[in-house]
Amino acid sequence: MRKWNATSEQAWLWVKVPSISNTTDTDLYLYYDNDHADNENYIGYCDSIPAMNVWDSNYMMVQHLEETSKTTGSYNDHLDSTSNDNDGEAEMEEGHMDATGKIDGADDFDGSNDFVNCGNDTNLNIRNAVTLEAWINMDQDPGSDDWYDVIGKPTYCLYLYSEDGSEVLLSAYFEINGKKVDLWDFTAADINPNEWTRVVITFDGTDIKGYVNDQLDGTKDEAGTIDDSSSDELFIGYFLGEENYRFDGKIDEVRISNTTRSLAWIGASYESERDDLLDFGSEEIS
Repeated sequence: MRKWNATSEQAWLWVKVPSISNTTDTDLYLYYDNDHADNENYIGYCDSIPAMNVWDSNYMMVQHLEETSKTTGSYNDHLDSTSNDNDGEAEMEEGHMDATGKIDGADDFDGSNDFVNCGNDTNLNIRNAVTLEAWINMDQDPGSDDWYDVIGKPTYCLYLYSEDGSEVLLSAYFEINGKKVDLWDFTAADINPNEWTRVVITFDGTDIKGYVNDQLDGTKDEAGTIDDSSSDELFIGYFLGEENYRFDGKIDEVRISNTTRSLAWIGASYESERDDLLDFGSEEIS
């Protein structure tokens, strides 16, 4: 998947490679020639077939959130980069879709009105295993005994919670086997305002785990199956029915998988998305 800025000579590329070693360096080669007729078979913008082929079959939704505001109206489409077409409908104040993100553009949520509705397609009704991922950058702490909803639907949710108005913890909510599991104190790392942080929640049918940046930050034993929520929409920056806990700050690169991503996968994604996974060699001309 691609995005180009010819003026600044920058490119944002999401690529799929067969494998990357976690013990030795892996050499990757990028070949380019704009005269090749088959370029568009391998390189494409978001919502194109090449872009969809970047993601494995366990990704149910990938929202880059780089779209910009319309000149009129309050709604705009956010395109799901996978083949599942879980596109989002953004209800945001004018200009709030034009924020500088961790990776290209992002959405800047105002804490009171802004949200993205990604619908209720059956592939978002995840029940056996799930991974929720996002980059977040709060404008301010939620306040004492308050929280910010980042992403989720009524049976699974990733959010940030502050008990005392200063320390902010990664938190999770699940409904499992008819039981409400609200984990607002199972992680330890303090998440700070005005600082980009990658947050991840996983559930594998046995444990709920929270990751901050590239580190496992909390674990809670909880066995079972996530309850059915097939009729409920999935939101970014909002949790259905919680009008007072909308996210205040920027959100970027939201991903949902119907599998449990490993610590190695989460760590590699973190390093890649903050542009610290690759070292670039010199250009070679054939």
